[in-house]
Amino acid sequence: MTAESLFAECIIPGCKQPVTDELTPCQTCRTIFGPMLHEADRPPSYTAADLAERDAGTAAA
Repeated sequence: MTAESLFAECIIPGCKQPVTDELTPCQTCRTIFGPMLHEADRPPSYTAADLAERDAGTAAA
C-alpha cells in the first residue's frame, strides 16, 4: 500500500526526492548536475501528469 506524498517529487527523471514546487529539481540534483541545469524564462508546457507518464518506463525498469 502506498500513501500519497504531501510533497511533489523532483523533476529530474528517476529522482524521488521531495520538493515544494513540482516543476523544480531537488537540492541534491542541483548539487550533482550544477551548471548543466538551466531555468527557462517561459512557463513549462507540461504538467506533473505528463512527467509521470514520461518517467513510467524508467521507473518500471
